[in-house]
Amino acid sequence: MKRKRRWLRSAGRFGILKIDKMGKNIKRTLFKTDSGPLCPVCEIKNGIAKAKMRIRYVDGFKIRNEIDVGFTLIHHRNCEDEDFPKSYIPEGEIWIDRRFRGETRFLLKSLRTLSRLRGNLDYDSARKVLREKYTRRGPMPDFVRREKRLKDGLKLKFVDGSIVRRWLDPEFVLGGHDLVYDYIPKGEVWAEAGVNRKEYRYIAGHEVFERKLMAEGMDYDTAHDQAEGKEALWRSEGRNLGTAAANYSYYSI
Repeated sequence: MKRKRRWLRSAGRFGILKIDKMGKNIKRTLFKTDSGPLCPVCEIKNGIAKAKMRIRYVDGFKIRNEIDVGFTLIHHRNCEDEDFPKSYIPEGEIWIDRRFRGETRFLLKSLRTLSRLRGNLDYDSARKVLREKYTRRGPMPDFVRREKRLKDGLKLKFVDGSIVRRWLDPEFVLGGHDLVYDYIPKGEVWAEAGVNRKEYRYIAGHEVFERKLMAEGMDYDTAHDQAEGKEALWRSEGRNLGTAAANYSYYSI
């Protein structure tokens, strides 16, 4: 059966903007990525479809290390839900972490639906509808790729996020824990196994630190911001955890 849409391909590499800490000096650097098809999803603004957007598959690890620790799996410049505007993404483009290229269609479908729902609902309500609409029924495949018991008693699991997104939550990105997500068992922290292994400590550290703050009574938004700040610091310290983080329970992951 023929595809309903024709996906146009283009080859080549794409240079993205590297912004220094002050945001003043901008220079072009090569992220060794390629352009993808014309996105079959349109940019949604005020419920109105604007124009087709170009997909770029990018090095998410390098972006999280050098530009934006909040970059997850898929973003575009005008995402209304973004806490940190993705101003480094050119107009008319959607960036997808190239390690999750195989989920392109699913990620685009979820992005389109979430954008439409956010026109009338708050994020939590829209996410609930998204889960009801796109999660599969039936037995869930084994999705745990690695697990470790931490010194503080928590169980850390590195999971196949593609399975988690299809069976439990389309909006599961990079990591989470039981104090935020109702489908994660008590005392567990999950981290995405599909990222570059060099990121395991950063992502696991973020989630463990965030959970610790929430267990002490801090609200999610504040705990998340502080955990993200810690993660950004760890990434900037020689692009590794550095000696300052050596005492954290997840350091030996």
